[in-house]
Amino acid sequence: MYKVVDLFAGAGGLSLGFMQTRKYDIKVAFENSPYMQETYRLNHPGVEVQGDVCAANYDEIKKKYGDIDVVIGGPPCQGFSNANRQKNHAISQNNMLVKQYIRAILELKPKAFVMENVSMLKSDVHRFYMEESDIETVAKYKIPVKSTYLHLLDQAYVFDGALEIVKDQQKIQQYLWPEQHYFELNVIYKAAKNLEKMKSALEKHKKKLCAAAADYAKLHDSNHITSVSSEAFQAISEYYSGELDASALKSRIEPAILIQRMLSKAQEIHENHIVVDAYSVEDGIAAVIRSFAVYDYLERVLQAPENGYVLDKDVLCAADYGAPQKRMRFVVIGIKRSISSKIALPKGRFDADEYRTVRARRHHRFGRCRAGR
Repeated sequence: MYKVVDLFAGAGGLSLGFMQTRKYDIKVAFENSPYMQETYRLNHPGVEVQGDVCAANYDEIKKKYGDIDVVIGGPPCQGFSNANRQKNHAISQNNMLVKQYIRAILELKPKAFVMENVSMLKSDVHRFYMEESDIETVAKYKIPVKSTYLHLLDQAYVFDGALEIVKDQQKIQQYLWPEQHYFELNVIYKAAKNLEKMKSALEKHKKKLCAAAADYAKLHDSNHITSVSSEAFQAISEYYSGELDASALKSRIEPAILIQRMLSKAQEIHENHIVVDAYSVEDGIAAVIRSFAVYDYLERVLQAPENGYVLDKDVLCAADYGAPQKRMRFVVIGIKRSISSKIALPKGRFDADEYRTVRARRHHRFGRCRAGR
């Protein structure tokens, strides 16, 4: 049997598909969520389950199990599926997990691999921002790079000294709110499109917002960021005291929210060592950075002669293969060039007018149950 490592294994669905062929033996599964780990162990007793894939020691796995034949998995896709994150982060930490998947292939050197992700991963839209650690890899594999503008702050909210703060990580940390304060106020800001929804949010978060407002009422610093922060939470206090109508809240808290978003994005640039070529102040503030497409990275690295994989890729619809759902996923498969010079994804077996549905399958099962009575 072929020995398999499953990355980002979840509850073990992909492992199950491979095991059902009776040709594959899952040796190790990586899953960071304790709840998913528990579920995986119930579904696949006997498989070694490890946690954070970033801490994976693939040499130890090879010592324990010998050569691994196949690597499978679907790196978490929030960063590529435009999932809305509460703090409007510029850089999803989930994006780096695609690089971790590639690291696993390069270190385990399997005969073949299967990777699935959101259907849009194949497009040029989904890109990595270049980090300092990427410079050598991008040059070595001649990965196409383009200049990208990362917007930080609208022109209407730019203030004297804003650009200097963005460039200075210590100053960013000085003015960045605690995560909980931002979360509470941002909930109100996002709900402002619907007055009743905003009032409901204000009632729900009253205790924590009042506590935060009391903290900011004590600040007496005259700089712009402290002033707009105090103004935002003063507006919250005035609302709860009956001095301010809810309809007037958005305009009072918006400057502080947007400046905090600028600080958060700038902090991520520093923490992730993103290469910034320049800052633009033509229309607000933006960081001019370099980026490269996720698939270009994957293809150039794995198809390089020293790594030696042949790839095939496509967006597949689950219904074409008999699953009762129209789920589109981007699938990449690869095999060592020393084994075969070609590889091809399997063709779907069902046309649109033949798709299986949950309703049909329920009726089929119900009919069998009645016939068995």
